[in-house]
Amino acid sequence: MRAYQTKLQLTPLAAIIICTLSLLTLPTQADGLLCHARAYLGSIETAGNAYDVTIDGNTAFVADGPSGLQIFDISDPAAPVLLGSYIPNNADVRSITVVGDTVYLANRSSGFEIIDVTDLGAPTPIGAYDTPGFVVRIAVSNNIAYVADASSGLLIFDVTDSASPTLLGSYDENASVYDVVIEGKKAFLISHEGLLIVDVTDPALPTLTGSSIFGSDNNPIGISVIRVVDEKAYVASKHFGLKIFDVSILESPVLLGSYDNWSGGSDLDVVGNTAYMTVDLTFLGELLLIDVSDPTTPELITSYDLPGRAYGLNVKDNKAFVSDITSLHVLDMSTPSTSPRIISSFETTGQALSIRVSNTTAYVSDRDFGLRIIDITDPFSPEMIGSYPLSGWTWDLEIVEDILYLANSDHGFHVFDVSNPSSPVLLGSSNAYGEYGNITISGDKAYISYSNGIVIMDISDHAKPTRLSAIGLNGYTYYVQVLGGYAYVGHRSTTQTSIKIIDISDPIQPTLITTYLTSVSSHDMKIVGKLAYTGIGARLDILDLSNPTAPALLGSYENPAQYERVVIDEHKVFLPNGYIHGLDILDVTDPTNPTLIISQRTPGRARDIAIIDDIAIIADSSSGLQIVDLSDCPTCTADLNDDGDVDFFDISVFLTAFNTQGPIGDFTGDGIWDFFDVSAFLSAFAAGCP
Repeated sequence: MRAYQTKLQLTPLAAIIICTLSLLTLPTQADGLLCHARAYLGSIETAGNAYDVTIDGNTAFVADGPSGLQIFDISDPAAPVLLGSYIPNNADVRSITVVGDTVYLANRSSGFEIIDVTDLGAPTPIGAYDTPGFVVRIAVSNNIAYVADASSGLLIFDVTDSASPTLLGSYDENASVYDVVIEGKKAFLISHEGLLIVDVTDPALPTLTGSSIFGSDNNPIGISVIRVVDEKAYVASKHFGLKIFDVSILESPVLLGSYDNWSGGSDLDVVGNTAYMTVDLTFLGELLLIDVSDPTTPELITSYDLPGRAYGLNVKDNKAFVSDITSLHVLDMSTPSTSPRIISSFETTGQALSIRVSNTTAYVSDRDFGLRIIDITDPFSPEMIGSYPLSGWTWDLEIVEDILYLANSDHGFHVFDVSNPSSPVLLGSSNAYGEYGNITISGDKAYISYSNGIVIMDISDHAKPTRLSAIGLNGYTYYVQVLGGYAYVGHRSTTQTSIKIIDISDPIQPTLITTYLTSVSSHDMKIVGKLAYTGIGARLDILDLSNPTAPALLGSYENPAQYERVVIDEHKVFLPNGYIHGLDILDVTDPTNPTLIISQRTPGRARDIAIIDDIAIIADSSSGLQIVDLSDCPTCTADLNDDGDVDFFDISVFLTAFNTQGPIGDFTGDGIWDFFDVSAFLSAFAAGCP
């Protein structure tokens, strides 16, 4: 039966929708970690050390340290392509300035070079000048090159004849100059002490106009960069974060505000009310987006983790191009995800090493303090509801329905009834081999690694877990996993690292069948179907176990890491990377080509992870539990014409379908065309596209 609302005419309904939409403000995309990951468009490794990047049209020019100048086509940001390169003598190229078809290379101790890039595939040197110090940055204006020299100050050159740069003058009252920006006849410099404004009306006699000193010889600001926008100077420095100065009165620059929650500022770009700052974290990098609409109180909008030390940055056409020592990365900045990825945390007493989740309860091995039981019904406010103290070190745990199995260094193997999570009840234990490690439960058997071997236990009677057998392996045993009648054991000896394959078809007489050699220790393994996913040092290997005694390598992924745990959830592998990143998430849809989706830093050393719906709970060692929102971007349901945008064309499609009772017009899908469909469409339209 048709509802009377379907008799609404097109024009009044259109007026209602248009008036309503005019009152709406489209929100910024905001969702979890997988939504955040969509900003990472593409990357390409460079031959050397990628220190700086400059974008000109669809071309990226990269200062690649010992590999000089590298030139990439970025017309497809998901797949940059190398076009050409040029490596100068004694190459240590740290920054690049592009002026038309000419590129200026800051080649550190070898001065600077001038390169013709008319043919991007064959860059050609034109001229050079070897300064007495270390060239770090260059600005060019009206055929004059202003060179920031880390030990010789500001050097000014006439480059009208590119083949023969001519020194015009210098300003070296403060010998260390790290960056220079030219605005009219003024040079804005960053020295090791602070901001300097120099009058370069006469390039032969540059004179100081004003300054703001915030560093000193004993407390230098470190390598820094400066950008000048709308009479404001933005300074990113190694030791002082971001500082914003009012330079409307050149003689007296005034500090307006600072953002110093992060040190290690390495490069900077300012677009509108957003400051983009790369941060060098010694081993890793970060891209920060900072709201500077009120320069007195800059505030962090969001951040993006980078796998290498972030140095260079250029923001063009809603994309951030970042060089991070090993690669050039392209990130979509059109709608940055601003939701916090780590949505809450819970401090355990000791070090959270292992975690398992059942329904809305997390069970955590808390190393020195035994078992901790956390209610995560509300992931924004986790609450401890139970515990079981144990001396010694508590390692691994597993849970099957209401039974929890736990390994402890002093007390061995424990079996608990956790049907009431607030009051765990010890059912039974076995301490036959002392310090137990990893646990795998298969049917009524428990397979447990200990320091130099594995134990097989009958757990059919939870009150009396009984040792069936053990097999010793000289060296150290990391884990045991089971597939059919075989156990796979990560092992390290004085002569080799390997995966031992043991026939357990007779659990009373396990037999070592063969050894699969690995390049470094295999710390963990998970088996899904006939595939084994194993963390081997800094690498994830995917093995085909179709022939269980002859594993075949299908694919690998390697990253600066130490993968000690492997967790599988559908076509994703979650790798706690306690030494560097925190958490790496890989797409393993194609097991021959595992690819990184995203990394998420954590404050501690990530040791284990459990997944429940769109929530990841990370056992973060001394930082307890870190709870991460994994959700993806919302679907763009209001994009009815599938063009990637929500606009008035989509309104037209909806109105037509609503008026003709087409399926698209029944937005709620209830078979009735009424106001609820209009309301649902308005909400979807306001949400926009991710």
